[in-house]
Amino acid sequence: MIDTLLFDFDGTLVDTAADLNHAVNIIRQHLELAPLPLEITTPIAGNGARALLLAGNDIHDNIDSHVAALFDYYKDNLHRETKLYAGMEQVLKHIEKTGMHWGIVTNRLEYLTRPLLVKLNLQPAIVVCGDNVTHTKPHPESVIKAYTVLNKTPEQCLFVGDNIRDIKAGKAAGVKTVAALYGYIDRMDAPANWGADYQIKHPEELTDLINTDN
Repeated sequence: MIDTLLFDFDGTLVDTAADLNHAVNIIRQHLELAPLPLEITTPIAGNGARALLLAGNDIHDNIDSHVAALFDYYKDNLHRETKLYAGMEQVLKHIEKTGMHWGIVTNRLEYLTRPLLVKLNLQPAIVVCGDNVTHTKPHPESVIKAYTVLNKTPEQCLFVGDNIRDIKAGKAAGVKTVAALYGYIDRMDAPANWGADYQIKHPEELTDLINTDN
């Protein structure tokens, strides 16, 4: 019986694409490069700072220092436009009202995650970040750590994510998986081939999915 939902963060629980795009373009401005439009950076917004900086194919040197500069700027500008996806607040309220639990499993660093949770007034039962584990997703370690800390079995959990690495991690950890089709999915991606147990086009579909699965 499902009583715990685990969420990927960027592109699944929270829409962070605009603020990540802004941070990338601040770095590009310092390098005297043209800004990248949101439609270029959004599909890779969950892939990390390095992928975002390389998206324009025009930064070739000192990438590590540019990544550090991006993090330095972004940590002070986490919450300009970032918000829960429409309908997600109602889903979380339903989870909490019914006595279920929810948590976050993300490759994002902890110091870039915890302050944003405070800004968004989110209080998950567990947060596992990329620097809390030895191996990040698609390795199952972070998913296993989340349900172990909560004293849950894999059979009690659903893991929701918008990237194939989320589905791979969830499946390897033994939990049922949900592909969030509303998230940061590139036009070249093929979510139907990820092997997820379920697919949803809107967060509110999770409520029906929980009720049906139970």
